[in-house]
Amino acid sequence: MIFLTPLFMGDRMVVLKDFLSTGVFRLMAKISYSVYLVYPFMFNYYLCGTLSYYYLSHTEAIFLFFNASITSYFFGFMLALFVEFPMVNLWKFLIAPR
Repeated sequence: MIFLTPLFMGDRMVVLKDFLSTGVFRLMAKISYSVYLVYPFMFNYYLCGTLSYYYLSHTEAIFLFFNASITSYFFGFMLALFVEFPMVNLWKFLIAPR
């Protein structure tokens, strides 16, 4: 990791900053905490949903990871949209200086 540090110094940092400032990454940054809260429940739901031992091949493990991730982002987006963002706005309204 330390060997990659010079690649992102100086003018090259602007390219990385512009790339990470796109709309997709902004949305992911806003809902990341909600996804962080939802992901363990989704992963446990998929793993604990069976009554037998769970043996995974590499393709099944990758499928399980992507399935849990996509579902977590969906439910994390819903949690952020209907709970987190309204609560933040309510907090700003109540605590805002008058």
